[in-house]
Amino acid sequence: MDEEAFLNSIDCCFPYEDEHKWRKLILQGKSISDNASFGVLYEIARKPLGSKVNEHQQLEMVTCWQAENEHPLVECIIEAAMAIIVNEPLPIAMILGYMDKVQDYRNQYGALSILYFACDDVDGLADEKWQNIVSSWRE
Repeated sequence: MDEEAFLNSIDCCFPYEDEHKWRKLILQGKSISDNASFGVLYEIARKPLGSKVNEHQQLEMVTCWQAENEHPLVECIIEAAMAIIVNEPLPIAMILGYMDKVQDYRNQYGALSILYFACDDVDGLADEKWQNIVSSWRE
């Protein structure tokens, strides 16, 4: 399965209640690409409305994801994912700095998305940074 098909297959339908399946998806994402792996973390962090998974279960999934990933961005992206899960937005200045780091790793849309949703972007600064990074990746 290619990256796009994999990400589409988990979009808004991550199997939070089935530990065997979500553990398998963590490994599968890692085997496909860094972006696919970050896409799995994005799904873990941003459960859909109505999902019965609780914060403790999500944090357990993050711990499992982290144990399988050694990318240079893992530390800051994990921090952002956990901020989303516990609903404690990170400061916009921190997020913008982390976004600068992600820019150096072309096409890491999953990582960039996690950062984007980990802050309260009242002034549109993260949105502007997002657009600039995506534009630079497309050049």
